[in-house]
Amino acid sequence: MVNFDEREFKVQTVVFEARFDQGDRYFDLCGQTVVRLRRELPQLVAQRVALESTILIWPNEPVVISFDPKKVIISRSSNEWTPSKDAEKHVRAIAPVISKAYPVICESLEIPNTTRVGARFSFIAEATSLEDAQRVVAVALNATPFAASIINASGKDEEVYSGSIRCQIEDVETGFRTTVMLSPAIRTEIGEPDLTGLPGENRKSGVLIDIDTFTRPPEGHFDSSRTFFENAYHRTLRMARRLFADLSKSLKG
Repeated sequence: MVNFDEREFKVQTVVFEARFDQGDRYFDLCGQTVVRLRRELPQLVAQRVALESTILIWPNEPVVISFDPKKVIISRSSNEWTPSKDAEKHVRAIAPVISKAYPVICESLEIPNTTRVGARFSFIAEATSLEDAQRVVAVALNATPFAASIINASGKDEEVYSGSIRCQIEDVETGFRTTVMLSPAIRTEIGEPDLTGLPGENRKSGVLIDIDTFTRPPEGHFDSSRTFFENAYHRTLRMARRLFADLSKSLKG
């Protein structure tokens, strides 16, 4: 059984990412960048400053900033499955940090252009078992001609029991692109054995819809990063609700 009640959805991923070109000044300027970030956001604490990457955390808020020569990621501090009603709080906490930290990092590292800006969110409808989650995804997979082709190619009496679906769409008005992925989700606790992929494995499971919205500024950097992030969240939440509702209907049908 899968719980498609939208009031019970869980949220796993809440991420803003900007990718750069010519970010090699990071190796000389990461310390200076940390100082400038803490001047703008005094609550930040440096957790790691290294050649590979720099990580800062906000102890009283669910916020982590990570940057390196290629990108900056500002995200929720945990990948725990939390109730969707808390996601709005996380978005509100992260959004003002994005509007301050992203331009400071670009300016401090003297980065000329942002090559990609994205906002990614994932939503989970919890299942009573991994097999139940796989069964729901299989229903969506079996609706595609490609799944039938795979079974025909095998030459045997088989059925699709699991997998994932990934597609990319483009908004013709804004040019924004969105990648949507549907798959079973598994939450493995520390100390649990590795999954075998065989029947009977009892893990916290669900059906995951992962939505990544991204674009590229014409030149320079993205001026409206906070608005983009907040709008992307509300848009992807609506998408996830519709997709889960359609999945629920297809099971009843």
